[in-house]
Amino acid sequence: MTDTVRDLIKSDRRLTVRYIAEELSIGTTMVYRLLTKDFKMRKVRSRLVPNLSLMKNE
Repeated sequence: MTDTVRDLIKSDRRLTVRYIAEELSIGTTMVYRLLTKDFKMRKVRSRLVPNLSLMKNE
């Protein structure tokens, strides 16, 4: 499932959590958890983007 979400995000980074959830028939909470916990993204102006502050610390 994470690969499918990653492919959707790579195809268009402007997709909403709701759209991804509808496309994959999973809950919005699950999509949000994947994006924030697994992909280390955070919300900026209604969009999820990579958390650059975490990337600097690695």
